[in-house]
Amino acid sequence: MSVCMKRKILSASWVLTAVFSVMVCIGCDYDNLPENDKIYRFVTKDFTQLEKIDRISKFRSGEGHDYSDSSETCRSMKHYYDPKSEYKTNNEIEIYSPVDGIITELADSGHGASGELINKRIHIQSSEYQAYVFVLFHIDLLSSNVTPGKKVSAGEHIGYARMYYPDLDETAANFDIAVQIDYRKKVSFFDVMTDELFESYIARGATSRDDFIISKEERDAAPMTCDGEWFTGSDPLESYFDLN
Repeated sequence: MSVCMKRKILSASWVLTAVFSVMVCIGCDYDNLPENDKIYRFVTKDFTQLEKIDRISKFRSGEGHDYSDSSETCRSMKHYYDPKSEYKTNNEIEIYSPVDGIITELADSGHGASGELINKRIHIQSSEYQAYVFVLFHIDLLSSNVTPGKKVSAGEHIGYARMYYPDLDETAANFDIAVQIDYRKKVSFFDVMTDELFESYIARGATSRDDFIISKEERDAAPMTCDGEWFTGSDPLESYFDLN
């Protein structure tokens, strides 16, 4: 039987107005899962407009910075989506919730400046598989209604990719998504999408989910080096899959 506890989530942008108590299911069954436990393919909606994307970084690549979990280290266990050049502007690339769920955390995403609605990191917990949390980075929120505690539907428009940072006078190369299980294990977004959703990637030139994933064995055999969270060398493996 699962045990539920209240986890208080505080968003800096709303510190003067509210503190939300969000019910997060962290069932003890999850703590006893074996290493090779089945990963559920249940995501039916993409989190962005794939037609505007040029290439996608591979899970465990050397792109960006170290983003690993408790069982691996010095690898990027998420995906960067690089848009086509003509779409690299703000309020252009739509961001959607990939699942029915609840926003459990909202925070500044770092890199450039973050305001009340701009450049946020959003955590969405699935209502179907509550151990799964989807993390969307560098998002300009659609409105102030996108807050911790808000229930969202799969495919619901919640914001736009943050592509231009006026404080840095810089256009970003990409934005990113990560998937966590029970806040400890990270898996690829491509591991959890249905075959029907993956068909849209096949239509853009993919032949297998492996096109977007470097296996643990491959990465361990060709490791990256890190200084803190930052990679210190180039990736000996191919970091990106180019869409057609």
